[in-house]
Amino acid sequence: MLQCMFSYQFEHILLAGNGEEGLEVLAQNSVDMVLLDLEMPILDGRAMLAAIRNDKLQQMQVRLEQQNAELLIRTDEA
Repeated sequence: MLQCMFSYQFEHILLAGNGEEGLEVLAQNSVDMVLLDLEMPILDGRAMLAAIRNDKLQQMQVRLEQQNAELLIRTDEA
């Protein structure tokens, strides 16, 4: 049903049967929007959102560490 509702607005719609599958879909695809059901089986929407946030924070930290390392290298060369 959701696929029909959103198919005219989005080129690709990815579906998952539960929160655990949803995390796998997110790990394999770049998405613009995530629509969660709070009462999904295996991993509910709140737990999935916490996992997404935690993953994004870790990715941001790695990027910042890489940028700081590049900055230090550039500073040392100057």
